[in-house]
Amino acid sequence: MLNGGAGCAPRGRRATLIPVYQGYPPPNPYGIQPSYPQQPTYLQCRICGYVGQPQMVERISVAGWIVFSILLLVCLPLFWIGLLIKDRRSLCPRCGTG
Repeated sequence: MLNGGAGCAPRGRRATLIPVYQGYPPPNPYGIQPSYPQQPTYLQCRICGYVGQPQMVERISVAGWIVFSILLLVCLPLFWIGLLIKDRRSLCPRCGTG
């Protein structure tokens, strides 16, 4: 056996694993989202039993309101930054529960 066995890296070097992607594109190192269509998400409501796509709603989060109120007292010109902190929730389109 050469180099300590079949499939082993030579001494002093580390073996490099090459990721294999099956059906999914590789992760983007630049943080830019690709523009391919995503598969729809189907959920079942616990209250009414509706099965389908949820309604997505964005609201100002609790942390956003805390930052808003602190900056309103401390630094008036920057108070609006807290309003940019949003929380995304999915709601049932039939009964409106989350």
